Amino acid sequence: MKHRPGWISCAALAALLASAAALPTKAAAPEGGVDADEWVNLVGEAPTLEALEGQAVLLHFFGPQRNGGRGRGRDDGGGLPQSYFMLIRKFHHEYSDKGLVILGICDQNRSTVGGYLDSYDIPYPIAIGGSTRSAFKVEGPNHLILLDRKGEVYWRGPCNGLWNGKLLKGIKGAKRLGERGLLALHLDLPVGKRLKKAAEQCAAGELAKALQTTEGLLEKERTEPADRAEAEAVHEAIESHVARTLEQVETCNAAREVLLAKEGLEVLSKELKKHELGAAPAARLEEMLADEELAEEIEAAELYQDLLADTFRRGLSKNLARLEKLIEQYPATRAAVKARNLSAGR
Repeated sequence: MKHRPGWISCAALAALLASAAALPTKAAAPEGGVDADEWVNLVGEAPTLEALEGQAVLLHFFGPQRNGGRGRGRDDGGGLPQSYFMLIRKFHHEYSDKGLVILGICDQNRSTVGGYLDSYDIPYPIAIGGSTRSAFKVEGPNHLILLDRKGEVYWRGPCNGLWNGKLLKGIKGAKRLGERGLLALHLDLPVGKRLKKAAEQCAAGELAKALQTTEGLLEKERTEPADRAEAEAVHEAIESHVARTLEQVETCNAAREVLLAKEGLEVLSKELKKHELGAAPAARLEEMLADEELAEEIEAAELYQDLLADTFRRGLSKNLARLEKLIEQYPATRAAVKARNLSAGR
């Protein structure tokens, strides 16, 4: 069977992973955890290990080889093997709904990271800068660290050293937030007994319930001044969270990552459909779907996602003709760019 250059067959990938040595290092994650100078490819609050408590977290450190080496597989000209991203994309596709959160960590500049996004179809958030690499004592440019639901380092090693069986064990029992995970808001402010429930609702992404709790307190004349002040602060934090999410949606649209933008608007609209804060995301979603250019981007992106899923199931060769048809039908879309890269082995 012939394979396109750069594409790893199932057999070759299995052999590669089986030969890689795992480095078990069960230990607590370092204090400071995950931070960034800037997050890209993100809709929702900035990830922290505290906020992700109960979920399994895969930290994907990446960057060009610092010793000038090329690594295995075809690369982008800077020593970044395509196989790294194909493997992590597969993990994201198969395990993101099972409690796994993948975070990219890169110390390159924004322009370089933007190039990686264009070339490798990275579907998870990426931290630019920050102290995460030094906190976890990661020296090599390309590395993986798997944190289990207790926040402990379950596994660490090279990007091609983690395999499905190990990953499944590491994410066992992880919390699954579902679509509300996108709305989760962990309040960075003190709350008393009467607002504790609202804080828990925010953390679970139950913004409508949290708003109901805070507004209920604000409407009562007998609410103590301290409780009123806390309720106002929580309400303002939710408003800011919704506004920030809408800004992120527009950033995604500008980058033509329309499915992430559409998902953000759909989840916000659904959650806040009975509250006035839901009017803006509902109206913006309607505008997106009515815009011919964005509607075409969405249609092409959804088709590409289906083809990518089938590629993971049956292999690239089974989908080359359909990818070529997508490129022909939607030549100017971002999905066409991704389809070309996938066809070329990226």
